[in-house]
Amino acid sequence: MRPILALVACALLCLTGCPWTKPDTTGGQVAKIAVQYGVARYIGKVPEAERAGRAERIAAVVDAVESAAKGSDAVTLPLLQQAIWKNLPSDLKPEDRIAISALTELVLQELSARMADGLLKEDQLLAVSAVAVWVRQACEMYAI
Repeated sequence: MRPILALVACALLCLTGCPWTKPDTTGGQVAKIAVQYGVARYIGKVPEAERAGRAERIAAVVDAVESAAKGSDAVTLPLLQQAIWKNLPSDLKPEDRIAISALTELVLQELSARMADGLLKEDQLLAVSAVAVWVRQACEMYAI
């Protein structure tokens, strides 16, 4: 699986509220390592001169998703999905877009089944914030 797909998969799975995503647990630390490793691998795939720019673009996507999650009293799945898609790089390969779309749909269906009112719960919003912090920390390693 390509690093960006692994990153998106881990980030989206964190939203499902799995017990291993709680930051203060061993599972939470494993999730953090997986996210940060995926980010580093994805950034490291380009020549060194381009890595800081790629890290900035990733951080911008994370900022947009986190802003969408914090910018409203009512955070819905379509709102987060729109923030993700709107900010993905336009030069993703078609197979990556298909995989991200399918993975996003699966996770959104799982979340939707757990939501009576269509709104993300507090623990799911905390997971979004935790994953955002992890991704930003990995991106900071490539800052100039």
